[in-house]
Amino acid sequence: MKKLLLFVLVAVGVGLVGCSDESENEGTDKAVEEESEKEVAERNAKAVNDIDDDEVIGNVGEVEMTGEDLRYEMKRLELIYALSGDSTEASPTVAIQEFTRNVIIHQLAEEQDIAVNESEQEKRAKAVRDDLSSNESYEDVMKDVDEEVFWERETERYEIILEAEELITLLMEEEKKDHPDYTEQALRFDAQEALDEWIQEKLSGLEVHFEEIEG
Repeated sequence: MKKLLLFVLVAVGVGLVGCSDESENEGTDKAVEEESEKEVAERNAKAVNDIDDDEVIGNVGEVEMTGEDLRYEMKRLELIYALSGDSTEASPTVAIQEFTRNVIIHQLAEEQDIAVNESEQEKRAKAVRDDLSSNESYEDVMKDVDEEVFWERETERYEIILEAEELITLLMEEEKKDHPDYTEQALRFDAQEALDEWIQEKLSGLEVHFEEIEG
């Protein structure tokens, strides 16, 4: 079970705040306008089941996310929640956040010349699959999908997971230079925070856009 928890889910959000000093009325008008735009977006939101597999629903820089990507991320979330005994429903918003985070992690790993051992990647994915194969919650979640297709995607995902582990190790080494007396747990905590900040910094320099999805 523990092998599955692949990643701590971290929400990656981009907020835009508008302000004006000219008048209170202008600020009020702008708020009404923004609220109206939000309502229009929600009204035009697409249902997950209405999105074709090859339909592009957004992008992180030059990396596109398709309907197939979205459904995989949502099924993965559904599986994690079920195995954790969590009744939370898989959300398109969280799925998009996970996709975005992993795109950035892969780019950071490439910039650091981190190369993942493919056999280790396959070994880790297989170990998780073997561990879950007889789990009742797993069987319930996976009954409506092609398991081979899912695990092919999941094996690819382990490239990102291993890259993230390497980035954490790299950041722990940097933290240890400044804090040689820290425990490994403290170093890992600080390294995780540093990775989150690194992701946000990288994300701020990219064009990120996604369509509104119901749910």
